[in-house]
Amino acid sequence: MDKPKHAPEVWFVGDLDDPWVVAISESLPSGTKRIHGPGDLPDSVFGDAEILVLHRQVLTRHDSDRLRRFRAVSGSATRILLCHGPHVRYEDIGRWSEFVDGAIPEATAVHTLARHVRAALGEPSPLTSRRPSGANPKLGIAVVSANFALRQTLADAVKLLGFRSSLARDFSSGPPPGVAIWDVPWLEPDWSREIARRAERGPLIALLGFADRALVAEAHAQGAVACLELPLDLADLASVLDRVIYESGLLMQPAHVVPPAPALLRKKAGTPSVVDPQRVT
Repeated sequence: MDKPKHAPEVWFVGDLDDPWVVAISESLPSGTKRIHGPGDLPDSVFGDAEILVLHRQVLTRHDSDRLRRFRAVSGSATRILLCHGPHVRYEDIGRWSEFVDGAIPEATAVHTLARHVRAALGEPSPLTSRRPSGANPKLGIAVVSANFALRQTLADAVKLLGFRSSLARDFSSGPPPGVAIWDVPWLEPDWSREIARRAERGPLIALLGFADRALVAEAHAQGAVACLELPLDLADLASVLDRVIYESGLLMQPAHVVPPAPALLRKKAGTPSVVDPQRVT
């Protein structure tokens, strides 16, 4: 008998009194160990985790020294992902790049962090593993952006995923119902109302420049099913599209062969149309 596969240890460390951070931790695979650690990183967070996710509002010298010592002992055995808040400077992220395997902003992490964990675990993309064999992906994705280069990039990504795309500068041209990807002009005063109107016609993925908690929360409140930050990681877009399309049941399934009726219910020439169960032996 084959031995059961070892379940990788995934640990999440962050301020579990913060509902936003709790939501991020709950987006990770089931079985993730969650550790309350709002302040400096204690020694206890560096245990047997194969994937260690650290949520940090600031990157302190104490934490960087602690990570440096840990890396000196463990080498590359543990994969470390940093989920950072808005007060973390790019300069600090650059310093931490020698300790961590990826840096993910917190505003949209509930939609992206799990993909990074799956990739660190070496798991296949959900898109390829869940797509039914022989599926006919005729679903069209509306790509809406006033930026020509971004529209083309998103359209190319949608095509690589096997779907058609319809392109538009804005929603005034009336893209068809269904899934839409919108480069949200969040500096315009009516952007949230436009999300609410478009969300009535199908799932809407909002792309936000300089995303923060307030922008993401408002987009979700108006009906966006997911938010991603610009500049965009196309692997994150693929993962979100996979979830939206497959979990919504929007992908067209291949035709199935109808199985024959049970032998006892097959009508033969000269037999009654209704089977009398008392006559079946």
